[in-house]
Amino acid sequence: MSTSIHVVVSFLVVVMIICFNNSIPTFADSNLFIEISNDMSSDHPGIFFIYNLTGTHIPLVQGQPWSITTDSATPKYCMIFWDILCSNFDLYNPSKYGIHSKTYWSVRTDGLYNSYDKGKWEKKESWRVRGYLGHCD
Repeated sequence: MSTSIHVVVSFLVVVMIICFNNSIPTFADSNLFIEISNDMSSDHPGIFFIYNLTGTHIPLVQGQPWSITTDSATPKYCMIFWDILCSNFDLYNPSKYGIHSKTYWSVRTDGLYNSYDKGKWEKKESWRVRGYLGHCD
């Protein structure tokens, strides 16, 4: 009889472990919303960026935020260009900034600002002069 109790208890423990593991969200299951806004006045020259090192130049038009929903497990990178200035930075890095479901970026004349709620903004990046051959060093 003691063997059958051990089998039943072992079975219940395995079932509980499976149920518990299936109810825990993982980073891969989590979505991340990223938004970048051009908050400069309209008299400034064009701004464009390259998302996650894809090589595609994406224009950033004032009043038309760019956004994407992606996974929150991996870091996201950005290179942004404004006339002769640029910035190369982490759009999202869970090991650096913690886990968030939303992150907002505001592009301004004095740099790039980050918020997780569009209420409190923190300057994270400053503009740099482009290096040799226009690269953002």
